[in-house]
This record gives sequence, C-alpha cells and structure tokens, in this order.
Amino acid sequence: AAQLLQGVAAPTAWTGRALHALAGFAERQCAELTATRDNDAAVSMRTQKARELAACRRELVGAQGADASRLRAVQRRLEVQAASDQRELAELRAGIGGFLRLAVWAFARCLECTDAFDLCAYPLIALIVTHSRAPELHAELEHVDSVPSHKLLPLARQLCARLSTDNDAFHAAVRRVVARMAADYPHHTLSHLFALCNADRTAPRTDRRSTLRSEGAQLEQRRSDAATAILHSVAGVSADLKQIVGAVDELCSAYIELAVATVPEKYRSSKLEGQLIKFDARLRISRLRSALPPALPVLTAEPRADAPRDYTSVPFVTSLADGYSLAGGINLPKILRVLGSDGRRYKQLVKGKDDLRQDAVIQQLFSVINRFLAPRDAGSQSGAAAGLRMRTYQVVPLTKRCGVLQWVDNTLPFGNWFRGNETKYRPTAPSMSQLRATVHAVHAEKAATAAQKREVFDRVCSSAPPIFRFFFYQHFHDPRSWFERRETYIRSAAVASVAGWALGIGDRHLQNILVDQTSAEIVHIDLGIAFDLGKLLPIPELVPFRLTREMVDGMGLLGLDGSFRHACQATLHAMRDNSRVVITILNVLKVDPLYLWSLIPLRIGKIH
Repeated sequence: AAQLLQGVAAPTAWTGRALHALAGFAERQCAELTATRDNDAAVSMRTQKARELAACRRELVGAQGADASRLRAVQRRLEVQAASDQRELAELRAGIGGFLRLAVWAFARCLECTDAFDLCAYPLIALIVTHSRAPELHAELEHVDSVPSHKLLPLARQLCARLSTDNDAFHAAVRRVVARMAADYPHHTLSHLFALCNADRTAPRTDRRSTLRSEGAQLEQRRSDAATAILHSVAGVSADLKQIVGAVDELCSAYIELAVATVPEKYRSSKLEGQLIKFDARLRISRLRSALPPALPVLTAEPRADAPRDYTSVPFVTSLADGYSLAGGINLPKILRVLGSDGRRYKQLVKGKDDLRQDAVIQQLFSVINRFLAPRDAGSQSGAAAGLRMRTYQVVPLTKRCGVLQWVDNTLPFGNWFRGNETKYRPTAPSMSQLRATVHAVHAEKAATAAQKREVFDRVCSSAPPIFRFFFYQHFHDPRSWFERRETYIRSAAVASVAGWALGIGDRHLQNILVDQTSAEIVHIDLGIAFDLGKLLPIPELVPFRLTREMVDGMGLLGLDGSFRHACQATLHAMRDNSRVVITILNVLKVDPLYLWSLIPLRIGKIH
C-alpha cells in the first residue's frame, strides 16, 4: 500500500483517505508493539533472567565435578533463553521502527495532499515527540517540512516548548518547523517565542538564583537561545517581518511591565474598582500609546490562518486607552481597553503573579473539542448534536508569572448574580453567607455525625429554594428569545460538564463560572486545577462537575431529563468517536516540558 501511494503523482480525495487509513493502521501497530516491548511483566522477566545468568556464572567460577556440570547446563539453557529474548526484542524494535517511519510519512503526506484530515497533525507530532530519540525516526523528519504551516498552528505552543539549540535531528527539525510557522504566520506564533525568551523576566530574584542552580536551567537556557535565534532569522526574511517582530516584542515588553507595575495605594480599595487609573508616564505602554507602530497586533484577537503572510484578517491596534482599571482580587489584575483596526473594542485582562500557561493549554483542549462538535458541512447536524460548543477565550502567557487574557464581554459570575438577586427572589430566606456559616459550623464540630450533617444540609436547602430560572425572565422578555436562550444555556452546561469531567477540571466555585447575559452561555475561567488534581486537595473534590440545584433550576420543568441529557450524550459520543485524538493530545501535554501537572504548596494555598 505504501509503495502504491508513493507512486501517486497527482493526489486525489481517494489518496487522502487511503493515506489517512494507512497512517492510522501504522500508528496503532507502533503503539501495540511499543506496549509489548515496555510491558512491565516482560521487562521484569528479562531482568530476572539476566540476574539468574549472572548469578550462575559467578557460582560456576569455583564449582567442581558434578556441580560444575549442572551449572554449565543451567548456564547454556539461560544463555539460549537470553539470546531468544534479545532476538525477540530486536524484532520488536525493528517492527516499531518500521511502523513509526510509515506512520510519520503517511500522516505528513496526508496533511500535504488533503484538507479533510487536518486533525492528523496531532498524532503526527505526538509520534515525533514520543519517539524523538529513535534513530529510525530521524530520516523521516524531513517529511514534516512539507506539511503546510497552518495545519501545525494548533500545536505551535507544544512545538515551541521542544525548542533547543541541540544539534540532533529531532531538535533541528523542530527549529525548522517553528521558524517556517513564524515566518508564514507571525501573529499566531511570535507570542509563543517571546514567552520563551521572557520566561524568567518577572521571576523574583531569589527564584532566578535558584533557577540558575537547578538541573533544568541549562535546558531552559537552550530553549530561550533557540527561540531568540528563530526571532532573529525571521526578522531577517523581509522588512515587513522585521517590523512585525519588533512591534510584537515592544507590545509584549509593555504588557509585562504593566502586569508587574505597582498600583497606587489610593486605588486599592474595592470601592474604586472599575475607576480609570492613568498610566504612569514612565511606563513603556504610555510611550507606546503616544506613538503606535503600524504593525502592532491585538494580542487577544483570533485571526484566521489565511494564506502565508496574509494579514488581512489580523486586527491591529489603532488606539489605546490612556489608563487601566482594576478587576479586583488579591493580585489586582488590570483591565486594558484597545481599539482594533476592525472597528471592535477589545477589553484585555493583564495579570501579574499568575501562571497562565495551564489555562492556555486547557483552552487549547476546549478548542479541539469544539472541532469534534462542529458540523462537517451545513445541515449535517440536527437535534441534540446541533449548536454544541465550549465557550472559549484567548489566553496569551507572556512569562512564567504573567500574561494577558481576552475579557469575556457581557458575562457575570454566578456568585455575583445570586448575591444581587437573593433578597429579591428569596426575601424571607436567610442570606447565602448565613447559610454557608450554618453548614461550616456543623462541619467544624468533630463530634457531628454524617446523619447530623445531612440533616443540616437538607434544612438549609429547604429554607432557600432555587431561583436561577428568574435569570431568564430578567434578560429575555419575549417567549422565543427566552426559550432559545434557555436551550443555549442547557447545551452549554452539558458540553462544559462532559468536557470538564473528561479533563478533570476542578475548583468550580461560583466565581469561576460565568454566564453570558446576552446568549446565556456558560464560560469557565481560572482553570488551574485540571486532570483530577482536585482529588488531591486537603478537602478532596469528589464530584465530577458542578451540577447544583440552582443550575438545574434554569433548565425548566424537564430538568436533567430533557435537552441536557441528550446534549451530554451527543458530546460524549463525539469525544468517544475521536478518543484516539483526545488521548494523543493528552499524551503530548503530559510530557510537555513547560507545564507541571501536579499540585504544589503555592497552588494549594492560592486555591484555599
């Protein structure tokens, strides 16, 4: 099959389907053989046989007569078994290498000749990353150079994370691919490269000194050096690219400086939240505002990946507000307002002292899930599967400890809505703070039994009936809009529940779930707890997702048994149908050198 496909001069739709099938088969065979080679029982058995052979040889040194004859017989038998194991291991390695080469070639060729299977980019990069040290792979890496740049853009973050100045075939191939992406689509790639160059720019001095002493310091330095070299090479391609690289560098530096800038003491009161604070004239962003470069992009926009170096869909900054406002919170993130060349007004949240890299990765996963849920052609979806999507927003990490996020307009945290409406719709019921105090009090009693805690919980629930259905009465006044927005809310909650369960998203309190006041969609923010890390907290999170009485109250008379159940099933079916892609992406993220998928005391303290 591979020989036939290699001889095809003019690829067709049939060629693309055949290459996709061949690549999938080779990938599965490679995975099965790798699992057989790395099976714990097989590895343990080979190790045990090697130990037995070594022990037999030691005993044979001083043995004589019948003992020596017996030991020599045992030695011959063990040597035959060891030779057989080595032959079997060599055959496995040869099989893995052959299928690996075939899979990489077929995936790359499939991406090159058809647009029908663009998700092939994920298993292609996963194979390359997983087997980066396999010598069989190195000869096939040149095929990745033929894959169109825009098809690798969804994995730009993961490819940039593998950059290094090492001269082996794998890292050389990664540098070539990233440099090509940066030259073809600078507005999709440059922010990742500058984040690597500026990774430790906002770290405290003590952190910088400890980083220099850490084992990974040299790896981080090589990654930063490789990113810097690529930026220099891209800037040298053309005058336009040099201008773009300079503008993005200036913008990232201005945002980093603003993120860590101290807020004047007189504006720190929560009563002044939202008030405009003028830029300090010494800040870089103040100088940038007075003389805007022509190629300054809106970092939180989502431009299309059109033809290489086609910037028609990229909104550029035409004006910046003369100050910022505060969003509240411990670290006082700053809200910045930008006017784009597309006529849109963008609100951006600039955060310091907060690692946004994990949030960016989870948003990337949500975007992939949306691709599974999107109809492949007009009218191909109906019923429960129609209109399903996970609401996403742009997250742009600038360093390890700061970044900028797209402000989600017209949204309100669930907690804010309840606090603003509980007295209106529950005038005689105790307040939320009083109910919380009641529950905390019984849990603080060491002698309280489970039955007593349940009794208090039931009493609290009966004294405060759910009220979220009134949200729809408030915002959508005619029957049609009320019904459509409620269905949108139900479907959005279903997708968020299933996706959140699959990715182990935790820390879903009322301030981390927003509701759009115009579309009624659910928006999840602050995604620092993922992959079931919530189960490792001092008070473990055991529920798979947040589905409280209030959330169900907004779903109407049918509650969970109407559109919600059908939308959950449709979402789960879509993820199961694409389970290999999901697992492939998660395997790539699992070994990502930029992220720590574990709980550290600092993160636990932040949650509490």
